[in-house]
Amino acid sequence: MDTKIRKILRPIEILFIVMNKTERSVFRSEFFSYLMNTGLITIERDLKYLRSLGIDIHSSKNKGLEIFGRINEQIIDEFLGIYAGINFNLKMLLFKQCSIETIMKLTLLNISAVNGIRLLIKTCADDFEFCPTEFIFAGNWGIKGLTRCRDSILYLDEAVTIKFSDKTF
Repeated sequence: MDTKIRKILRPIEILFIVMNKTERSVFRSEFFSYLMNTGLITIERDLKYLRSLGIDIHSSKNKGLEIFGRINEQIIDEFLGIYAGINFNLKMLLFKQCSIETIMKLTLLNISAVNGIRLLIKTCADDFEFCPTEFIFAGNWGIKGLTRCRDSILYLDEAVTIKFSDKTF
């Protein structure tokens, strides 16, 4: 992907990963530097940019990066629009009348697939780790991936919550 586009996406991905991490997950700046194949100074610059938008994101000693306080929903909506516009066929999303919740789930799954981060998925019936590999649409948005060492398909309307694990695949 073009470096200019990566520069735009990187702070969005950092924010969404930190916003949607599990309680036990610890994501430090060094982790993002390794994950996104960039320097630590670049990650710190991205965090400074997020703070300039009023997002109170800081590192805690034992918890890694955390967000304190509420995030303006307009910022989340704008970031979601930017991310979806770059990574998804927006006409298809609009044609299929995707809700904001569905677009957010697609975004989280895409961030996971691109960066190789495992997800913890909670459905009405089960909780499990999931390693997404490919989006599908067959009347409903879904994603192929690995869970419990076997291929499976997760349909987005089945996912109650999606959280980032601090494990990669």
